[in-house]
Amino acid sequence: MSTNQSIWLKMNWSKRNDLRSRSVALGTFDGVHLGHQELLKRAVAQKERTENLSSMVLTFNIPPEQYFNKKIQLVTSLTERVRLLHSFGIDEVAWVDFSDEFAKMEPEVFIEELLIKTLCAKHVVCGYNYRFGYRARGNPELLAEYGKRYGFSVEVVPPLLIENEPVSSTRIRQLLANGLIPEATMLLGRYPFYCGKVVEGSQRGRRLGFPTANLEISPDFVIPLDGVYLTYCRVHKNYYPAVTSISDNPTFNGEKHTIESYLLGFNGSLYYQELEVHFLRRIRDIFKFDTIEELIEQIADDVKVAEREIGSYHLQCTNGMLE
Repeated sequence: MSTNQSIWLKMNWSKRNDLRSRSVALGTFDGVHLGHQELLKRAVAQKERTENLSSMVLTFNIPPEQYFNKKIQLVTSLTERVRLLHSFGIDEVAWVDFSDEFAKMEPEVFIEELLIKTLCAKHVVCGYNYRFGYRARGNPELLAEYGKRYGFSVEVVPPLLIENEPVSSTRIRQLLANGLIPEATMLLGRYPFYCGKVVEGSQRGRRLGFPTANLEISPDFVIPLDGVYLTYCRVHKNYYPAVTSISDNPTFNGEKHTIESYLLGFNGSLYYQELEVHFLRRIRDIFKFDTIEELIEQIADDVKVAEREIGSYHLQCTNGMLE
């Protein structure tokens, strides 16, 4: 077995259709933002125009830039990306675990072995700045050249500009890190969310009269700037308005960074369950209070803000995702 064949056999699929011909969108798709959605629309549109064609996304388990620079935090996990990609009408999602071996692959091999022989691509969609193969030598021009040779069409999507700047995952990461939720929402086409497992905390919120769900924080993903946020929390298939705090709990001289959500109208235990927190807007900064009574009073005010404002956020749920 050749090195290249071993890579293809390690490919993972969320779904795999029997159809052999595919309309393939290429990219990392971190966040599945509005720019990414343009690629998805083109791939799906070609599938709808052509008989016996499946729409597919080919991606990686992690973006190459994170593989080479561990400091880069992601907007969405692979599981969340796959779920979002399918929600936009993509039939199949395939990904390769990025590795040193894959990084050394020549771009011509990527096209011939993966796109043509393995995926049977008849139409390829990519962004204007898409690069692939060893030392990023592959580009849309090379794809078009090989498309003419092997009989697949190539569609290159220009940058999507919002406020005169291209929509990008990097731009969204910066907005989230600065707590600019409406601006990030505008680029994503949905509210940004963070998904994690509920773990046992100090029980401090319960003693204060506002029991919270405490999420594990992974260093691999960007979370919004410390502060108190108006949010929606998804538990299984149900959504609850919530007040969510991101901080190290300065009033209690805390050292651990936490995400804590007080779900309005929820009763029960959430321990060890997956919780999806959708951020709507930042309510305020984090303060260190002189007394516990002042903190309780402020939390009560935060809850009043949430109760007053939540009705102005009209949410639609599609395939379990908020838009």
